[in-house]
Amino acid sequence: MILNYFLHLISVLFLLPVLVLFVQIFSSLKKEKLTCSSYVPKDLSFVILIPAHNEEDVIAKTLISIKEQVSKDDRIIVIADNCSDDTVRIVNEHGVEVVERINVNELGKGFALGFGINHIVELGYKLDVLVVLDADCVVSSGEIRELAAKCMELNRPTQALYLMNSHRRAGIAQKLAEFAWVVKNKIRPLGYRNLNLPCQLTGSGMAFPWSIVGITKFESANIVEDLELGIEYAIEGHPPSFFPNVVISSYFPIDKDGEKSQRKRWEHGHLATIMNYCPRLVKNSVSKCDVNSAALAVDLMVPPLALLTISLIILTLICLGYALIGGGTSPLISFLVLGGVFGGEILVAWYFYGRDILGIKQLLYVPFYILRKVPLYLAFLVKRQTQWVKTPRKTRSEKDNQ
Repeated sequence: MILNYFLHLISVLFLLPVLVLFVQIFSSLKKEKLTCSSYVPKDLSFVILIPAHNEEDVIAKTLISIKEQVSKDDRIIVIADNCSDDTVRIVNEHGVEVVERINVNELGKGFALGFGINHIVELGYKLDVLVVLDADCVVSSGEIRELAAKCMELNRPTQALYLMNSHRRAGIAQKLAEFAWVVKNKIRPLGYRNLNLPCQLTGSGMAFPWSIVGITKFESANIVEDLELGIEYAIEGHPPSFFPNVVISSYFPIDKDGEKSQRKRWEHGHLATIMNYCPRLVKNSVSKCDVNSAALAVDLMVPPLALLTISLIILTLICLGYALIGGGTSPLISFLVLGGVFGGEILVAWYFYGRDILGIKQLLYVPFYILRKVPLYLAFLVKRQTQWVKTPRKTRSEKDNQ
């Protein structure tokens, strides 16, 4: 009897992420016209800050994609963070301001961003908006000013649509990772946007009103510092907003070790952030009656899709065993329903957003993809990654030749 109640309690806990996904996915299907600011000041001033650690293979294309979108009054600043390659030389060749930072005791993007912000303050730049881009990203033509204008209009941190693409000859595993990225970075925040709710910050394509930059600390050793930063802003009363008609794109690492390292950092960081920040968000939502904090809390409680799938399968098998020994079938029915709803909503997401990434036959590879990720989640329990590690990657030209 006690086990029966315990299994039902667990099913209730898993009901939350499944329902959150359901709401987000189906809300994303609502077609809504995306507009820029109704008024874009001619004197809108912004700085593009690009943290870069050994990015000689990719930063040239990034700079080319954004230089043509800025005026002579706008600035691009690259923070060459503990670089030991030709990043500084390449940036100089493109006529872009570069500032070198050397501090081997404080590694990670958060420290580079904090250093860059302090540099801007010291120089006394007058600006309205700070835009943060990663050094391996391409921005759709003409959209940086649009992102800055929307940020200034809302006076809130504003997140562009940040997509990771698989390379031309990628295997099915990377295609599945690309689809999972679309669910996380496009479908879910779009669903929240259509409900007038905030989003999480996703790292690249982030814009901040300069007037509120100083209310929270950018310097952080967190391996998912962007996620942490968005939560901190929400707690301070400035929840991030999603602006999906500005598209920032990058590529998954082509080499398996690089992709594995990147995935481990993202997912271990996400899981650690769930444990560290969900209680704060819930507390803030209750004490201040803050709907935005509550929305971000339940959004954060949704684990990576592969982990949610693995958990539901394991718990369903446990309930099946419990039923077979005469313990009752109600827990099994609960998890079968949860699994059915979860599978159905993911199929809806694939149908509307993923068919150009994955064919229906390729979906049959999902069980193998999930099994490959089991060691990653076990490592979180045994040897969690807590330090920032540079993701090794090859150039786009190398990628396209393979």
